[in-house]
Amino acid sequence: MTIPAGQSYVYFSVSGIEVGSTQIEATAEGATAAEPFVVEVVTPTVIFNSLDVNRTTSSVRDDFSISLRVPGARYQDNQYALTALAVNVSLSDQAPAGVVNGIYDQSGNLITQITIPKGQVRSTSGYVAQPTAAGTYRVSVDISGIVNVKSDLQTVSAAQEGLRLGRENGTKAVVGKGLYSYYTGEVYVERLINGAAGSGANAVTVSLRCVAESVCTVPATVTIPAGQSFVYFSVTGIDIGSTQIEATAAGFDSSVLNTETISPLMSLRNVPGSLKAGQTYNSVFVSAIVPGARYQDYQYPATNLTITFSSSIPSVGTVTNTVNWAANSSSSSYATFTAISPGTTQITASSPGFVP
Repeated sequence: MTIPAGQSYVYFSVSGIEVGSTQIEATAEGATAAEPFVVEVVTPTVIFNSLDVNRTTSSVRDDFSISLRVPGARYQDNQYALTALAVNVSLSDQAPAGVVNGIYDQSGNLITQITIPKGQVRSTSGYVAQPTAAGTYRVSVDISGIVNVKSDLQTVSAAQEGLRLGRENGTKAVVGKGLYSYYTGEVYVERLINGAAGSGANAVTVSLRCVAESVCTVPATVTIPAGQSFVYFSVTGIDIGSTQIEATAAGFDSSVLNTETISPLMSLRNVPGSLKAGQTYNSVFVSAIVPGARYQDYQYPATNLTITFSSSIPSVGTVTNTVNWAANSSSSSYATFTAISPGTTQITASSPGFVP
């Protein structure tokens, strides 16, 4: 190797071949030889990356990888595989037998080996299967001729599973009569594993109902996907009153959420402040506001609504008599205001069930 002109040193790499001690010598023509430098090749230690340590019988599969640490090196975790290293992996010390049934690759194929690629620090990933019973086990690693070791004890506890209904930033679901909560994030159901929100390995079908269906309705079922902890759902207001939403699933503790249906406010939007006689304005519309909801402006009609407009002094200005507010829409169709003569008038919009 060459120390460049104008520089005093150069770095170089050292490859470990076999455990033992030796010296590196450095010579150059016309220069005094360097003092021999002692090099020791040691057995690296295995680092188990990302093993969960504590799992439950509902846990998703546990992904992990292997890296090697070199005790005593300046950069212990930054020494790279000289050649691709085959890492034999297995499960050991299972008590009782069969706590987990194997290690898999990302595609779900049973494997017994992962690899630290040439020039890399960390291995490809393995996935310890979802536990089938409470107990303990270890992950064993064998890199032929280099190291053979077991992980720390992995503990699996029996899962006590439950459900929890909730509302973002609140303790009660609030919905407008004739409207439904459109915006994702209003009301949700989540799975609990031993009292804490958790993403289980299996999908969960949750049955929902409003205890008083004269007050509100909800989807009959929703599904919390595998690997996720919750799912949002919509609530439809039927009539003014209070009730509870109930969530149940086979093998899960149930949950309830207090719910109230109220009269929504009708918000008159885009009304012109002034016009000249004879002018028209074609963009007057209404939307809903539901006080107390998480997203007060994001509740939409469950069915088509008819909106009635009126002008307090028709001789000053007139407005379209009625427009449609289509189901599942954020606002009504446009009404037209026509200025007739100088003066002041007030536009009112109404629909059954709304506070004008």
